[in-house]
Amino acid sequence: TTVVSAPGKVMIAGGYVVLERPNAALVSAVSARIYSVVQDVGVGKGDGTKQSRIIHVRSEQMDELRQYELIESPSIKLEQKTTFPANPYAESTILNALQVYYSLGGRLRSDLQISIYGDSAFYSIPDSSADGERPPKFAKIARASQSGREHAAEVQKTGLGSSAALVTSMVGALLSHLGIVRLPMRGAASAGAYSPPSPPPGLPAVKEGDDAFFAVHALAQISHCAAQGKIGSGFDVGSATYGCIRYVRFSPALLDAAA
Repeated sequence: TTVVSAPGKVMIAGGYVVLERPNAALVSAVSARIYSVVQDVGVGKGDGTKQSRIIHVRSEQMDELRQYELIESPSIKLEQKTTFPANPYAESTILNALQVYYSLGGRLRSDLQISIYGDSAFYSIPDSSADGERPPKFAKIARASQSGREHAAEVQKTGLGSSAALVTSMVGALLSHLGIVRLPMRGAASAGAYSPPSPPPGLPAVKEGDDAFFAVHALAQISHCAAQGKIGSGFDVGSATYGCIRYVRFSPALLDAAA
């Protein structure tokens, strides 16, 4: 099991001027975080003509369990097997991370489950219930309304950058779980209770330190832009990766080349 979290953000200074290089923005990370948990589950299947794995994406807060079939041949792609509306942030992130892994010679040997947990501060949830108790850290987001069941995507957000934190935490968790990067550990893990996975035979040496953060940041920016369908400023992904920063936008030409 691999767990990686990423914080939300607040821009202190900069605004729209950050869209033009070399203008800078001052961005602060906040205590609200998105957590991504990646686990190996079950076994894959093959029918003799194609190889496939199932990627389970679970959010108890949103009452969702999505399933994607990862088609490995002739090219890497995801096919949703459930009827939920598309989630481009999760889908582009999973696909991009696995494309990197397969391009390095890796191959999934089991299905994956990705569980997502978001701090209640990312969503417009009342500060207290009728009995005065504060909501739990990972409160339910999907809820009933007068018009029927309200999908989580329709619940108003607080502007702390939940999509950027989601993408960044998922990239970090997937790349860590697959042995591509090794990120700093906290608590019991940093004391040696957890041993990060090693890259499978044949893959390049695991990236550590600044190289690991650079890899996570680059892939998170690519995935977030792909999900939005445009090249944004990227300051929210930058803060989700590095925390409190003075941010200067990357050249959009870099992502044009990647595309």
